[in-house]
Amino acid sequence: MCIRDRNVGGDYYDFFTISEDELGIVIADVSGHSIGAALMMAAARSVLRTEVLRHSNPSTLLTRTNSAMYGDLAAAELFITMFHVRYNRKTGVLTYANGGHNLPFIYRTEDKQCITIDADGMLLGVLDDIHFNQGSIKLNTGDILVLYTDGVTEAANSAGEQFGGERLYMIVQQNSHMTAQGILDEICRQVYQHSGAIAQYDDIAMVIMKVTDFTDDE
Repeated sequence: MCIRDRNVGGDYYDFFTISEDELGIVIADVSGHSIGAALMMAAARSVLRTEVLRHSNPSTLLTRTNSAMYGDLAAAELFITMFHVRYNRKTGVLTYANGGHNLPFIYRTEDKQCITIDADGMLLGVLDDIHFNQGSIKLNTGDILVLYTDGVTEAANSAGEQFGGERLYMIVQQNSHMTAQGILDEICRQVYQHSGAIAQYDDIAMVIMKVTDFTDDE
């Protein structure tokens, strides 16, 4: 899901079928709300899809994307935050790399807790030569992965109170019995309810994946 603010949007998410057993997901946010920022994200999408076809792992994909985009991003004084995950349906293993993005989290159905996932990595466009670390975690049936941009947690009400991460965690915990789409719809409903008539400050993008088993995910 991606919702634009009143200006040109710069949030981005995508899905990649890497193989019969592997699914790739990326979520990203470019600084600024200009046409130039949106075009920069479109260019990044082309680079990402090329690297996916090369079967680059998450760390390599972010490294090569940064190298390809650095010159243009630096010249435009822009940067991109990005988080890339790769999920193996057969093993249940999720590998990931972070380019300075909001930390995704996993709801563990067994202990009914949310845990964040992270791997060291800088924003794309800050330095030319960056190495992105890679992490991995095993998902189990019923676990829920949530990726989002800061437009979700920073949505504010008339008093200036932000929606926040804790509220987001609670929604997922309380609605973990729902499908991924149902959880997504409930988050959107509560974000809008929280913001009320306040104009949206930033784009909102979010991806939710719920593990149903190791061969059938949604």
